[in-house]
Amino acid sequence: MAKESKRNYGQDPELLVFADYMRPAKRVEKYTVLAPDGSILREESFIPEVRHEELPSFNIRKIIQEKEEETFDRDKTLFKAWIKDTSASLKQCYTNDFSYWKAPKFIKDLDDLERVKDIIIENYADIKKIFTTLLSSDGFPNIGLNEFTTFAKQANILDGTIPMATLDRMFIAVNVGDKGSNANSLQRPDFLEILVRVGYAKFKETGRASNYSESLRMLLHDIKGSYTPRPWQEFREEWLWNNETDKTFKANLENLQKVHEWLHPKHDKGYALRETIDLIVRGSSI
Repeated sequence: MAKESKRNYGQDPELLVFADYMRPAKRVEKYTVLAPDGSILREESFIPEVRHEELPSFNIRKIIQEKEEETFDRDKTLFKAWIKDTSASLKQCYTNDFSYWKAPKFIKDLDDLERVKDIIIENYADIKKIFTTLLSSDGFPNIGLNEFTTFAKQANILDGTIPMATLDRMFIAVNVGDKGSNANSLQRPDFLEILVRVGYAKFKETGRASNYSESLRMLLHDIKGSYTPRPWQEFREEWLWNNETDKTFKANLENLQKVHEWLHPKHDKGYALRETIDLIVRGSSI
């Protein structure tokens, strides 16, 4: 049990009290009271008592649950900064993507190009969920060839219709002209583009579609029937966003911010993800 002293050592604001648990053994333990300058004020010995009753569970949880009836208002919590997808935000995303992708360079039929864009806009919310799931992998913050190849197998893109070499060729074509860390990976505009290219190779070049837009629609139909992205937003709304979690985070915010600053160096986002996973899985003994 924790040893608590009833002695009065004054009202010195420098006095810090440290509580600890002793091993349940009949042996002499000792604690020391130090002055602010490190000198010893007092040393006392004692024999710890053995606790027979069970320790109470995490007390803060009980307190929070008693108040859980209050209405959850996300705007009053730490989660207020999170921007949920809306029609307006999705439009801003795909408008930005269309300004960067290279599809107009290889789709020469302008009507077909517009139909391709319409299909992407129609399915953009689902495409963005798939992209986010692929992004949340070992290659974060990029989607590398290995991640995309795994996705192609899971989404039934590589079903024997097109060889792996074609997929590799499409990946290289999308990255032509890119520099730096983006040279061998897929950003979101690249992801839209590679879907268009792969759809054309799989359906138009094998005689099952007549143009890019028809090929893309067929490809997306197959992907949505075979691949399920991670339910990130559902997790937030069903499990994360509540008063209990918010109060727990706020109670530990100062220390959490220090951990975040240590885990997330600005120069290496990939390192931050790996270290975060290691901390949660190994460091916390989960």
